[in-house]
Amino acid sequence: AGNKVGTTPRVGAIVVFAPWRWASGYGHVGIVEEVNAKNGTIVISDMNYKWRNIVTKRVVSDSLGKYIY
Repeated sequence: AGNKVGTTPRVGAIVVFAPWRWASGYGHVGIVEEVNAKNGTIVISDMNYKWRNIVTKRVVSDSLGKYIY
């Protein structure tokens, strides 16, 4: 029951950042757009990271979050 979760990034997965772990005290989520296995990074898109109602796309380490598939 429920969605599969894990620590391996996949395109289209939701990345979940725990509170105070590279995110605010509430945590944060984004969508994985690209996986760069050679350098251990992912490209994510998310909203409200820099400012309210602003969509951002950026590169982060793939080890910072957990994933919902």
